[in-house]
Amino acid sequence: MFPRDIWDEGLSWETYRREKVHQNAEAFDNDHASPVYEPDEHDLLRTLPPLKLVAVAEDWCPDVFHTLGTWARLVGELPGWEMRIFARDENPNVMGRYLWLREKLRIPVYAFHDEDLRPIVWWSGRSSVAQAAVDEILHGGNYADATEADKKKLGEVFGSRYWSEFRRANFREIFEVLLGTFHGTAVPAGC
Repeated sequence: MFPRDIWDEGLSWETYRREKVHQNAEAFDNDHASPVYEPDEHDLLRTLPPLKLVAVAEDWCPDVFHTLGTWARLVGELPGWEMRIFARDENPNVMGRYLWLREKLRIPVYAFHDEDLRPIVWWSGRSSVAQAAVDEILHGGNYADATEADKKKLGEVFGSRYWSEFRRANFREIFEVLLGTFHGTAVPAGC
C-alpha cells in the first residue's frame, strides 16, 4: 500500500507547475496544452475504475517535461482519478518504491493505484523507441560516461524527435500496460 499520509503530501499538477518547475516551463505547458492521447484511448481509460496516479519527476528531465502534462491533463478529465507529483530528489522515500532494476532512480515514474492506494502497475523512464535512440547514440553506455559529442547529439535527437515521436510512444506504452493489467488482453486494434 502507498501510505495515505505520503500521498497527502504529494503535489497537484498546478502546485507542482507553480512551485517546482524552474526549468523547461514552456515544454511542460506545451505538453499539457497538447496532450498526445487520442479520443478512443481517452474513452477506454474511462472504462477503468478511478485510479490514483503517483508521478515522480524533476523539471530538468526531458522524459518528464515532455510527458507529465499529458498525464495531468488526462487525470483531470477522468472522473474520480487523482494524481500527486513528487520531486524525485526531495522524496527518496517515494522514489525508493519504484527503483528500476532495483537500483536506478529512473524518472518519470507513473505508478497507478486503486482508491485504497493498493499498487496496480507502474512504469518508469522512456519508451522503447526513445531508449533505442539513446542506446544507439551512447553505444549502450550511460549519459554520465558519454563524450561531449555524444551528449550534444543526444540533445539534438531529443530536441527533434521527442515532440514528434517519443512522447506518443511513451504514452502508448503506459496506456497498453495499464489497459492490459485491467483487461488481461492486448489493446484493441485501431486504438
